[in-house]
This record gives sequence, structure tokens and C-alpha cells, in this order.
Amino acid sequence: MAVIDSYSEANRDDTEGVYNGLKTGVGQSFTNTNAAVLTSCKFYLWKNGSPTGNAVAKLYAHSGTYGTDSIPTGAALATSDNFDVSTLTAAWTLITFTFSGANQINLAASTYYVITFEYTGGDVSNNIGVGIDASSPSHSGNYSRYISSWSAYNPEDVIFYVYGAVSSASPSVSPSVSLSPSISPSISPSLSPSVSISPSVSPSRSPSISPSW
Repeated sequence: MAVIDSYSEANRDDTEGVYNGLKTGVGQSFTNTNAAVLTSCKFYLWKNGSPTGNAVAKLYAHSGTYGTDSIPTGAALATSDNFDVSTLTAAWTLITFTFSGANQINLAASTYYVITFEYTGGDVSNNIGVGIDASSPSHSGNYSRYISSWSAYNPEDVIFYVYGAVSSASPSVSPSVSLSPSISPSISPSLSPSVSISPSVSPSRSPSISPSW
């Protein structure tokens, strides 16, 4: 499993609250460089109060100008397994969201996407804090948020990691299958000297039989 793109938690200096009645989603645009299969992602989270219910991560196609006003577009391409937000603590933690089954989609090479954290429960006193960099964002993509619709909010970046399985099958198969060079030299030299037995038989018979007659 490889890191497709990320923005480290070391950059976090602020929080975006996510809950019903304010914003119910935050996202970050990113670049997928090599063809891969989406497996998981992480967000840097903590809880305020006692929120309950499930949150998910989603992957969307990208719209807008990358790094300036990127936003998700269309229906989600993939949705993670549910995460029980009541298990969060008041300490900042990188939380893994797993994509399974049909949601482990193929990501095209050299393509922009948007990864989002979404939670529709909670309230102003019980909500989820998502780690962001609001002072000196340096990721190539940009932050977006959902308040009745998706809109870009720049300059800010979300702390995130996206992981995928990158195929490496084709380079490794070709050398191991090529057997012809190793078989040909090893058989030919070993057979030639050992099979030729006629010289050793002929001299030993001829001298020993002739004198005895």
C-alpha cells in the first residue's frame, strides 16, 4: 500500500468543526500520479462534547482550477466504511477510513480528485474537529467545504492521507519466464563427453583377445 498524496499533521494549526447545522463536509483536492486502486485514507480528528453516529470519507471527481477553487463534482465515486465518531477522543488522532469491495476503485494516472470527510450528525456542542492548516498552507491542492453545496475556501489545506495499491506486476514477470538461455548451455556440454563411450571400449577388447587365440 502506497501513499498517493498527503499533507502532514505537523502542519495543523487550526480546526474546522463539522456537524449538522453548520458544515457537514470538508474536502481536499489532490493529484493521483500513477494508476492505482484506492484502499484507504486518513484525516486528523478530535471530538468536541459527545457526538454520536457515523462519519465517512468519500472520493469525488474534481471540478474547478486545481489549487485555487477545486471542489467535488457529481456523485461520490467511492464511499468508505462507516466510522463510529463516539470512539474519538479529545486528543488529535489520525483516523483511518477504509474503502472496501466495490469502493476500491481504480484511480487514473495524472488525475485530480477530491477526498472528503463527511458527518451529518451532532450539533454546536457535540461535533467533530478536522485538522487544517490555515496560516501557511503549502499543499498543491486546496480546501473545500459543504454548506448546502460544495464551495472552495482558499487559502487553507486539510490534513489528509490517501493510500492505494499500485500495480508492479508487468516489470517482474518478463525476466522470470525467459527460460531458454539457461537450459540450452547446461545440457549440451554435459551430454557430449559422457555419451561418447566407443573409444574406451574398442582399445580394451582388441589387445586382450588377440594374443590369447
